[in-house]
Amino acid sequence: MAFEICTFLFMAKNANAAEPNSIGELLKAKGAEWLIGEWETKTEKGDKVEFKFLVSLNGYIIDFEGGIGSAKGKGIVYYDQNKKSIFLNGINNNGDILTGTFEIENGRFVMNLERAKADGNITKFIRYVSKIDSETMRSETFVLTDGKKPEQPTGVFEFKRKK
Repeated sequence: MAFEICTFLFMAKNANAAEPNSIGELLKAKGAEWLIGEWETKTEKGDKVEFKFLVSLNGYIIDFEGGIGSAKGKGIVYYDQNKKSIFLNGINNNGDILTGTFEIENGRFVMNLERAKADGNITKFIRYVSKIDSETMRSETFVLTDGKKPEQPTGVFEFKRKK
């Protein structure tokens, strides 16, 4: 009887400490739900930059859409529980395909991405997206050269939450 009680308690403890099985659960577990919503900023040239991140399919994907100026894109982010990895796949109105993986570290997103342009050119980059406050996020992009990250970011944006 004591063995059965210990087994039950062990199983109950592990059931409560279950690993997240969706991107929605992972966002909650990692303190990164702040990303969900609509964000906007402008480039130095005054072009509007907008992104929208919405959780859908019962938390199994994040639908995203947005762009800079006339370039618009859509895609999804999802968590593959078997591979324990977060994946991103998207495409824009120029035929560019964006793929990659990312991690959530201390509520900050670390993205390893690749953009394959319709003409075959491929750009690899790392993007860090972090919360500044409840209404502001920062995105820093580092374009890799020969597989190496530069010391300074290639692009930095501070986004405000759309109301």
